[in-house]
Amino acid sequence: MTPMNLHFLVAKIVIVAFFLLMFLRSNKVIWGIGLLTVTSAILLDTFLGTFGREEMIQQFGFFYYAFAGALFAGATLWLWGLLRPYTQSERVEQEIIDQPDSPSADADTTVSLHEKNDAPPMAEIHPVLYETIRKDFGEDDILDLEFDMGYTEDAFPAPDRDIDELAVTIIDSAERYGQIEELRLAVERIQTPLPPEHLPRIEKIKADSPQTVFRQYMVANCTLSELELIAINLGIDWGSIPGATLNAKVRYFLLNVYRSNRQEELIDLLQRRAMDIPD
Repeated sequence: MTPMNLHFLVAKIVIVAFFLLMFLRSNKVIWGIGLLTVTSAILLDTFLGTFGREEMIQQFGFFYYAFAGALFAGATLWLWGLLRPYTQSERVEQEIIDQPDSPSADADTTVSLHEKNDAPPMAEIHPVLYETIRKDFGEDDILDLEFDMGYTEDAFPAPDRDIDELAVTIIDSAERYGQIEELRLAVERIQTPLPPEHLPRIEKIKADSPQTVFRQYMVANCTLSELELIAINLGIDWGSIPGATLNAKVRYFLLNVYRSNRQEELIDLLQRRAMDIPD
């Protein structure tokens, strides 16, 4: 084996190892597609190099070009899936800022997940949305979704709730209040959180901004210790805020802020923190 061939072999092994590591770490389909694509491409290249490239291409004929096209499609799908959150970030950020106030801001249209409705099952009307929530969301994701949609505090009962029933109830409430598109966007944001640099800057956040803006900003820009310091500066008892994860702490902290109508104080504190002004 020539040194050049050895270098190519090492490069191929490194590429496959990288895709395998990313797939095992993220456990996402898109990295599985990438791993399958590069592995198949390397195996094809090795096979052709071993048995004669020109002869094998002539022998396989149409099937070679079909296989090569499948590899190109796989590579394109992998690249699209990898870049999709960033290419959509501008649209999502604008939709977050322009999203209308949640129904909880108006006492006449307050949403309760326990209200009964004679409408047909929303799981049949919106099957993809239903399956996404039912299969991909855990209890913490459901609570984040309820918060982002602006549902009332009685949407946060004991944790022994059935995910299937919750998915139907959430979709039913969103349909009833004309929030299906907002729900789709909220589900997408929870599945693929935007990096901090693609979220609205703190100076763009207002007291009447949607609840999800505050939650996403604080989850992306605060640690647990920083959140505790913010709570102390607002005079909120940190020990009274439930939850073990940053997501849960942020959610219940913000519920406390909304109950006491202290969004302006929170924004001022976050702006001072962003400019490194002492409290």
